[in-house]
Amino acid sequence: MLSYSESRSLALARGSIVFLIAPIHCVMLYSTPTVKAGMLGRFMAFFAEYPGAHLFMFLMGFFISLSKAKPISAILKRSLLLLSAGYLLNAFKFVIPHWLGLLPRSFYVSNHIATDEFVACRLLLINDILQFAGVAYLICGLIKRSAYRLFIGAAALVLVLTLSPWIWERTGSNHILINAMLDLAGGFPPHAYFPIFPWLFHCLLGTLCGHIKNHYGISFKYLLFTGLMLTLMGTVIWFSEPASFHISFFRSGPGGTFIHGGVTLIFISLLDTLSKNKRDNPLFRFLSWCSRKITPIYLIQWVLIMWLLPITGYETLNQSQSLIMITMVSGFTFLLTNYLSPSKK
Repeated sequence: MLSYSESRSLALARGSIVFLIAPIHCVMLYSTPTVKAGMLGRFMAFFAEYPGAHLFMFLMGFFISLSKAKPISAILKRSLLLLSAGYLLNAFKFVIPHWLGLLPRSFYVSNHIATDEFVACRLLLINDILQFAGVAYLICGLIKRSAYRLFIGAAALVLVLTLSPWIWERTGSNHILINAMLDLAGGFPPHAYFPIFPWLFHCLLGTLCGHIKNHYGISFKYLLFTGLMLTLMGTVIWFSEPASFHISFFRSGPGGTFIHGGVTLIFISLLDTLSKNKRDNPLFRFLSWCSRKITPIYLIQWVLIMWLLPITGYETLNQSQSLIMITMVSGFTFLLTNYLSPSKK
């Protein structure tokens, strides 16, 4: 089991990335390409592409391993709930604004979204992190139930790395629903932002680390060494991979996937060291609150960002304007989260 210090370090790691979710997405949708290429854009891109979403996925697998094995019915229910939440969010952040004419024309053009009679369906079926989480939870939950979970998890991790490039080549069909499933398996933005191949690697890595932690009680300090090794291996592999593996961090080859997984472990290890050497303080309490409220914060900030597009425009704000919107959206997100999802006393 986790010590108080370890639990706090994971909360701080996750909370710090949750705090940056709205700023990252504000820059992604509101800021001009010049701002994205500047210091603000590079700062947000670093945290989005390294300890960002990979951390959430790692911790999903990690906590599944630490928890008690659930009945298959409970696993399926949770998986379907995550999938439903993903498509419901798409309805609120894409489909309804589209029907109301709130999305700028440049949004469709920049994201290569055809505005034909099926556009609402396409917007609804965009695959994002919640859709991925629904499938990943099902897979990791079933692995947790197995008596050979360590072997199966390791084998699945290797298969994900090996099969990912092959799966990428099999995406695309003439049927919109089949396309959505293929994109979820190995698609590319804007149709899929977190495809199962290769992002499942991070959940499986978390599952393996959680199993080892649960059964052998290994300290978090070993995450630093493991993270450094993964990062070094990934860097060596990265330089021998084809350029097609490096087009986007959303669909990295084995080298990039190892690097992202390694940075996640290093980030957790650094936060663990910080947690052990610092007393509780308002910042730590706020980040822990962000960690606990990850779901409402994620949902609320997306709806706010998309519904404000008629005011901000798509990729039109300079750096000062971007900072103003980051402050406003983040502030309203936290206020609404606290109001709609109050903490239990």
